[in-house]
Amino acid sequence: MTVAGVLAHHEGTPTTLFEFDPSVLTWDPIETRDQIEVRWDLNGDGIWEFDWLDGQTAAQSVTWSYAEPAIHRAILEARSSYSELNGRAEVFVEVVSP
Repeated sequence: MTVAGVLAHHEGTPTTLFEFDPSVLTWDPIETRDQIEVRWDLNGDGIWEFDWLDGQTAAQSVTWSYAEPAIHRAILEARSSYSELNGRAEVFVEVVSP
């Protein structure tokens, strides 16, 4: 499996709702995106907002907003049914004052 970091919107204000789409971040020659499990740490703080047990797949987008102007780090990890952990991507989101 391949995991690469891409984000549709990488800059916004505290009112911006960012969409994180793992379908453009993951690729596997064997499994489809709805079979690839993903988890998200959207604050980069080591706490998974969406973890393995939440049932997120690479076919599902998540949305998130950031209240404070700063550069925020979001982390995606993906795994297939035949491997425990296949890849990790980091995406940086810049939130500026309105």
